[in-house]
Amino acid sequence: MKEIIIIGTVALSGVRTVADKKHNEIKMKYPERIIKKATSDTGYHTGVPGQLLPGKTLYAKEMGEGGLFTGLWHMAKDLKSGFSVDMRRIPVVQEAVEICEMFNINPYNLESGGSLLVVSEAAGEQLDLFTAENIKATRVGFLEASNDKKLLFGDRVRFLDKPAPDELRKIL
Repeated sequence: MKEIIIIGTVALSGVRTVADKKHNEIKMKYPERIIKKATSDTGYHTGVPGQLLPGKTLYAKEMGEGGLFTGLWHMAKDLKSGFSVDMRRIPVVQEAVEICEMFNINPYNLESGGSLLVVSEAAGEQLDLFTAENIKATRVGFLEASNDKKLLFGDRVRFLDKPAPDELRKIL
């Protein structure tokens, strides 16, 4: 099975930018410890050593502008495949979500530099390698033979639309 792994935490680089631009507003609602947790380096990677992406890796690309949803869209296009992703498994910091809500920003459409999308035929083996190197990696879904781009929210299914502009545009 071709499985989808996310390395790192989505929306982290975008939330950092929001926090830089809107720090005083955020500080009026949240204590500094919340802001620090939302913008911490945990889950941010500048790359993954090649030896951790063995031959059964079919795809590995950093999510940047447009965040998770844009990354998934491009992954599906590049691999000519559909997918199913369990949105409950997406690694995102709750404090970052709260800051996003403050500005009506969707964290899944927010810049996610430092996070990688990986598709592997040996996801279990790769997750073990990442864990051994203290790299945060989460199995979130799998490729499908159809072109359907499914986002699963428990029993509900939503289909991914074409990528929207990055949510940072709302505040920059």
